[in-house]
Amino acid sequence: EEWFFRGWLWTRLDGGRRTLGGAWLTSIIFGFAHAFRPGALEERVTHDFAGAMEALFGWLRHAASPESFGPAFMGLFLLAMVLSGALHRTRNLWTAVGVHAGGVLVLFGQGVFTDEVEGAPAWIATKHLYDAPAGWALLGVSALVLWLLPQRETATTS
Repeated sequence: EEWFFRGWLWTRLDGGRRTLGGAWLTSIIFGFAHAFRPGALEERVTHDFAGAMEALFGWLRHAASPESFGPAFMGLFLLAMVLSGALHRTRNLWTAVGVHAGGVLVLFGQGVFTDEVEGAPAWIATKHLYDAPAGWALLGVSALVLWLLPQRETATTS
């Protein structure tokens, strides 16, 4: 994913400059693509063309619902800004790959030990760490630090 979103797409969207504006646009696309949850589909879909179309339309219905789509989108957008910030600061795509892999590992590990609260609002009751205010705050502060703190000059040796 990192090679596509930050390695290829971000470079194409802003002409290879890797600006903050390009990071925003890439993060919007990343968040929109990732905020879909198969559990949001009303029924299980088959693995054929009809099932793929039903999943696509189910995803679009989910995207049109601010209650269920908005919190996940916000967290995933902020995560993408952290990943872009990691690449921006280090100029190394492997840093973004490592941060992304670490985040996925934490989410899956944490998901094993938690349960979702039935009937609670989507923004506070999911098993994901990125789709509630605490996660948004952590991701937002992390993104700000990565993007706004001045980069240290590297010492050169002769």
